[in-house]
Amino acid sequence: MYKKSAATLASWVALMAGSAGWAYQVEDVRVEWWTGVGANQVLLVVDFWRGNGQSDSFAFGYHFSQSQITGFDLLNAVQAAGKGFSYAQTSGFLTDIWYVKNGVVYHSEGSWPASWWKYALSSDWGETWVDSEYGAGMRILYNGDTDGWVALPGDDWTSVPVTPIVGDMDCDGVVGFGDINPFVLALSNPAAYVQAFPSCSLYNADINGDGAVDLGDINPYVALLQG
Repeated sequence: MYKKSAATLASWVALMAGSAGWAYQVEDVRVEWWTGVGANQVLLVVDFWRGNGQSDSFAFGYHFSQSQITGFDLLNAVQAAGKGFSYAQTSGFLTDIWYVKNGVVYHSEGSWPASWWKYALSSDWGETWVDSEYGAGMRILYNGDTDGWVALPGDDWTSVPVTPIVGDMDCDGVVGFGDINPFVLALSNPAAYVQAFPSCSLYNADINGDGAVDLGDINPYVALLQG
């Protein structure tokens, strides 16, 4: 019955949502988990391979009480949480990152020139990026900053990390009416959604953050579209 009513549901969501302006807020980012304590917060975005979109890009959050931290402080804090994230560095250069989620090992080794990790910086929660001119040890983060790492092959130096966004079901970097039908598809036929949007993560539809994609995400999704 639910699958048959998918078109009706899509129409209902569109009618309820209305329209609103939209720009990235920290609540919009699909954060795997938060660690640390304090009033300040920053994000770490790791994109394991450019071109694969949000399907293999992950964000991690860190709270801290200091006035500032370094890029390596952020990496160390996320690694110390013991939730499947780890990295390696040699002589101050990041060379390897791993993330294990639901039994899947995401891993890209920085092995110049075949591949390497590019370091990018953002002050708007990963909506826009600039290339870092220095290493993680010299990078200073303040409340509201975001660090990004993207695994690049060869000399593809133009790519930037893809920030995973809650509700961005077509992975165009914007949450809007174009995401409604893919959202309904994700709820009604997850396998078909994964096939239709291989570069996206099904869990972008987990709007209420309970770890499941189901009917409980509909009302939060309407509220999200309303801004």
